[in-house]
Amino acid sequence: MKSLRVGLLGLSGEGEAYLKALRANANVELVCAADADARRIADLAEGRAIRTYEDCRSLIVGATREPLDALFVALEPFQSVDLLPLAAERGMPVFHKPPFARSVDEGRCIARRFADVSAALVVARAWRFAPQSALSPAAAPSSDALRAASVVVQTPDSAEGWRGHSARSGGGVLLNGAYEAVDELLCAFGVPESVYAECTMLARPGAVRKYDTEDIAAVTLRFAHERFAALFAVRGRSRESSGAARVSTLPVAAGSDPAAAVCAAGATDATLRELRSDAVAAAVAAFVDSLTGDAESLASTMLEHLRVLAVIEAAYLSAKTGAPESPRPFAD
Repeated sequence: MKSLRVGLLGLSGEGEAYLKALRANANVELVCAADADARRIADLAEGRAIRTYEDCRSLIVGATREPLDALFVALEPFQSVDLLPLAAERGMPVFHKPPFARSVDEGRCIARRFADVSAALVVARAWRFAPQSALSPAAAPSSDALRAASVVVQTPDSAEGWRGHSARSGGGVLLNGAYEAVDELLCAFGVPESVYAECTMLARPGAVRKYDTEDIAAVTLRFAHERFAALFAVRGRSRESSGAARVSTLPVAAGSDPAAAVCAAGATDATLRELRSDAVAAAVAAFVDSLTGDAESLASTMLEHLRVLAVIEAAYLSAKTGAPESPRPFAD
């Protein structure tokens, strides 16, 4: 089978895992990559027959002459929002790290561009391949059996740079740290009927705020049939903290023992990064297989991810109004 010619936008953060996964996949040939960091680009190009760019737009435009079979995007939404329409114009299938947009409206605009040309835009769901996730298909009880879930997400990210700028980031730890946890909950429970949230910063009382995005988010989600979930997210954790996302679930069946699962509790950062890297590699491989015909074609997950964004928008609205809000107006 002929290898797929692919490109990669972004080499830092999630991009490191994408790069590792693409290099290890025998069914792809990484022919080009782009990153604003000149050092990363130089290190990647050294001794390799690969086109490199310090400007992501140039990579996409260059692919007009030598078309790519797929484009992998490990950029933040504020970086990729103007690039994705260019990829859509060229009919490139795209695999984007979550989140792919900062709001439902932004997500709809992007999804529409790909739908108009019948090109695939898939948002990664690496958690589905993570054995440490209590809500992954391999570990979770059936959706009908789930009664309640609680999730704690801790990230080492600080509010420096784009993370502290609400216009660029679109939100704080809830959007950019806990997005995948919200996605997990919606896949397990469906769209909640109401969302109640409180958000705050870690700055001491009276201190001058140098940024305008939240460090802490506490969210309660109420679903149909008296099912509930609680999500607590915090960024800027201490070095002593494991950084693991802990998920507990409770089955509906009367008289059964609680099916509590703690994800990677006490794991080191190195272990967590390796687990994440393995999950990303599996997600990348599933996307590649869908393009080569070796697996059932992946349907666009845009509808599901627009719902995730709708729930997060409802949570931010709730944090402002101080009352539960419905995600339906955002999702419809």
